[in-house]
Amino acid sequence: MNTIKIYISSVWAKVQKLFKSGGEGFLLVGKVLVVAAIITVNIHSVRAQSKVEVKPVKLLDLPEIKPYEPLPYVVQDMPLELQYFNGDNNKTSTFREMNKNYVQLFFWDASYPEHYTDLKRIYDYREAMGRHSNVILVISKTDKATLEKVKLTLERFKKEFDVKMDIACIIGNPNLDKLFRVGAFPKYAQVNKDAVYYSEMSVDAMFKSF
Repeated sequence: MNTIKIYISSVWAKVQKLFKSGGEGFLLVGKVLVVAAIITVNIHSVRAQSKVEVKPVKLLDLPEIKPYEPLPYVVQDMPLELQYFNGDNNKTSTFREMNKNYVQLFFWDASYPEHYTDLKRIYDYREAMGRHSNVILVISKTDKATLEKVKLTLERFKKEFDVKMDIACIIGNPNLDKLFRVGAFPKYAQVNKDAVYYSEMSVDAMFKSF
């Protein structure tokens, strides 16, 4: 809501500047149309950027998953809410639905010093893998400050490297933290096309092996 207020203030400043420039008759009508367009674009932008939210997730009684074994069916069919910080529509998927490609989970957020460097490595890795992989950021922390830092980091990355920051994110899903319990953070886990779970590792170790 505060973001919308800021946009409205910005739009109002533009409106005042526009009308101070003078103009009569049809020129005034034209200005009104321009103002309406400015308001529409700004409000649409705010709504698009505000789609990310923390949704309640039921904590499941999950079986133990051993490395190099297939995921149990209950895990393969577990709903995964995919969200996007660039305004793309959210969608729900499962490991089973994504089994045409590798599912690669990067447990990441913007709370540690090397987060920006790691984000660049994750993005470059995703580009290298292309259609062979579903690269997903898993953000376990759900406090407002963390999510705001994540959003600002992704926006900075998008502008700095001129890319569409469309990496899917899973936000606040305790079942994934329960399944993949590596001691290090950030961490990485992979499920292959046959739904076989590979041993998770630290992100740093993963990139050393890549």
